[in-house]
Amino acid sequence: MKPYEKAQTIRLDESLDRRIRVTEKQKEEIRKLYSGGNISHSKLAKMYSCSKALIGMIVNPERAKSVSERFKANWKKYAERRGKEYHAAQVRHTRRYKYRLYKDGILKEYEQ
Repeated sequence: MKPYEKAQTIRLDESLDRRIRVTEKQKEEIRKLYSGGNISHSKLAKMYSCSKALIGMIVNPERAKSVSERFKANWKKYAERRGKEYHAAQVRHTRRYKYRLYKDGILKEYEQ
C-alpha cells in the first residue's frame, strides 16, 4: 500500500475535519443555552460562527431530520448542478489535505 493510500483510510478527528462547523461539545452547549430561553438563533449563530439554519437544526432535531430526508431525496440534483469536475476537484483537495496531515505526523493511524 502506498503512503497516500494509507492516509486515505484514516478517519479525521473532529478537530481536523474541516467539514465540521460545530463540535458535539459545542452542540450540547448550544442546546443548554437555547433551553434557557434568553437567547436567539441569531445570537447563537454569531457566538459559534455558523448559520442560523444550523442552530435551528441543532435545537430542533425534527427539523434536522426533515432537511436530511429532503437532501437524500434530491442529492442527485445537487450533484448534477455542480458537475463531475467540481466533485472530482473537491475529492482531490480532501485527499491532498489528508496526505499532508499524514506526512506531517498530525494524522495518526488508529486501531478500529
